[in-house]
Amino acid sequence: MSIGDSSLPSNAMHNDIVMVVDDRSAVLTVVHMYLEMLGYTDISMYTDPRDALGVIEAGARPTIIISDYEMPHMNGRRFLERAKAILGNFMGIIMTGSTSIVGDIGFPVLEKNESEFSQRLSEVLRGSVVHTV
Repeated sequence: MSIGDSSLPSNAMHNDIVMVVDDRSAVLTVVHMYLEMLGYTDISMYTDPRDALGVIEAGARPTIIISDYEMPHMNGRRFLERAKAILGNFMGIIMTGSTSIVGDIGFPVLEKNESEFSQRLSEVLRGSVVHTV
């Protein structure tokens, strides 16, 4: 992911509540920066999906959840499925370092290593691209 990506559109502020879960804090930092550049301001970050689920169980109501696929303790698909059982409706997005995920996981999938990650994230958040693997 390129920090200096000039392809990010300058958007108005968004009212969505965004939760990002990835076991690598460096990825969280970059995704947080991209989200801010896209106009998102209410962003929470977690390195452990169990902590994120605990916050949801305690009453947090994110409208967008972006999760890594491969994490210790629970993969991203399982995490999003458990969040969906609690929250019902929200936009879920899976990030992965590899597109070798097999089967339909029911959520849009973004490859972290794409040079155009920020543009693809923007497209998925706008709903103009829905890609499930």
